[in-house]
Amino acid sequence: MLASIHPEDLPGVRSAIDEAIAQGGPYRREYRVRGLDGVYRWVEANGRVDLAEDGRPLRFPGVLLDVEPRRTLEVERDRAMELLRAFANAVPGVVYAKDRDGRVLVANRGMAELVGCPLQSLLNKTELEFRDDKCQAEATMVADRRVMDSGVVEQSEETVTCPDGTSTVWLCTKAPFTDGQGRVIGIIGASLDITARKAAEQALAALNATLEQRVAERTAELAAARDAAEAASRAKSAFLANMSHELRTPMNAILGLAHLLAQDALAARQAQQLAKIEGAARHLLSVISDILDISKIEAGKVQLERRDFSLAALLQEVRSIVDAPAAAKGLGISLDTANVPAWLRGDDTRVRQALLNYAGNAIKFTTSGHISLRALVEQRHGEKLLVRFEVEDTGKGVEPQQVARLFEAFEQADSSTTREHGGTGLGLAITRRLAELMGGSAGVRPRPGNGSVFWFTAWLEQSLETSPSEAIPEAADAKLKERHAGKRVLVAEDNAINREVALAMLRAVWLRADVAENGQAAVEMASQGGYDLVLMDMQMPVMDGLQATRALRAMPQLQTVPILAMTANVFDEDRVACLAAGMDDFASKPVQPQALYATLLKWLDRSALK
Repeated sequence: MLASIHPEDLPGVRSAIDEAIAQGGPYRREYRVRGLDGVYRWVEANGRVDLAEDGRPLRFPGVLLDVEPRRTLEVERDRAMELLRAFANAVPGVVYAKDRDGRVLVANRGMAELVGCPLQSLLNKTELEFRDDKCQAEATMVADRRVMDSGVVEQSEETVTCPDGTSTVWLCTKAPFTDGQGRVIGIIGASLDITARKAAEQALAALNATLEQRVAERTAELAAARDAAEAASRAKSAFLANMSHELRTPMNAILGLAHLLAQDALAARQAQQLAKIEGAARHLLSVISDILDISKIEAGKVQLERRDFSLAALLQEVRSIVDAPAAAKGLGISLDTANVPAWLRGDDTRVRQALLNYAGNAIKFTTSGHISLRALVEQRHGEKLLVRFEVEDTGKGVEPQQVARLFEAFEQADSSTTREHGGTGLGLAITRRLAELMGGSAGVRPRPGNGSVFWFTAWLEQSLETSPSEAIPEAADAKLKERHAGKRVLVAEDNAINREVALAMLRAVWLRADVAENGQAAVEMASQGGYDLVLMDMQMPVMDGLQATRALRAMPQLQTVPILAMTANVFDEDRVACLAAGMDDFASKPVQPQALYATLLKWLDRSALK
């Protein structure tokens, strides 16, 4: 029997037997024995020693129990506990494990430091045994039992008084752990010191409260600044609109009277002087338009429109406008649309304005040679096209050092007081601003002594439109006489000279015209009936043009009578306001006779078809 005992366990077994023989009675010992398969297994020997009268052992009755499974579990348990202790000591904060009775099975150094006891003194003890604060100890044990009874993980914040009397806040997590049969046999827990974090949260909350107050104050300040800016913007818009009206109204009178005088038989010298007056007036009008345009752009009052237009027609129109001054200098003008689609969608008015600025400058600074107007596609994204427009001349060119400031407002390549070409220096600045509004840019490719190429780009869309665009009909005045002679037109205009000009222009095409000096008078006269069309100024005393139009449109008999704005208010919002009030079209002052006649012809023709 002894030969089958593991050599390491044999001395202990011998000693146990000798002790049992010496004392008599029962004995118990665990050791390893070798089975028939040669493998050692743990057994537990329980028995007694029967002694003879002389003290010699007679028998060793007892049993051997196979305890190999239990010993294996104990080894695994001990290994797991060692791993748990190593893990617990490696983790910051507090880590522990307790049995169902609340005795500490595992604890780390963090727990020992928190309760102020040596680590080994915590093992196999309950909170009540090692904590000085018994109320806190009892509360902790109650929480532990709740987790073990419910089997649910809990997380909470606990305030703990440290041995030195300081109060700390801990984030505690507790979870039940089970045996192989799923029975809860204890609890594991981990706690993290969040005292600093809680202090930071409180400080942040206080800061947030302060920031919220500061944000509210700043928001109020910004709102006040925004309101002030909007008020300033409205004031600027009102000022620009008023300046447009005040400047264009007398220009309308000057140009209108010049046009009327030109219809009379004049002596050669008088005709020359009248032509000079008209030329000076148109130059002044261009200066006024430039100043108002740059002011509108800077005030953000320019709204782009989207409509279909023919590129060829647009370039032809630009050429027709500048053809006379170019011909006077012997300059040829060529057009090239390269790879650009024939029909585009965008704001043709702004494209035309930008090209006219370039073309006008090219003619102004070119003494001989030719002017080229070109368009080409730089980029294409689906139906969207980045179109590059160029105006090339053979003038004296631009010096490279002048390019940087050339597109700034009120700047010119020649800023001397004796410059021969004049101008406001706003045309190029306006062109760049318009190009930027259309998503592009503008610049110049200088060739000193050999001309220059001014360019701008704009994002436009390809259009499938194929019908010809509306243009001013030729001989609109003759067609008015032929189709609508004797038609009645009401002119609402408060300026006496402009009334005189309007009456003369209308009577020149055989229209019968009456005048109203303010909006209220216009409403009273139109309500009597008999008028085929109304020309309405915007700014008038008593009742302005918008109020008068709304009043007329409220009358059933006047809902279809054409009402046309004829006003010196030329901003986009003015046009929108006129249409919103019920007007049908818009003619700006100073009035161009043929343009006015064409507009009258269009609306009188439409009325005749109803």
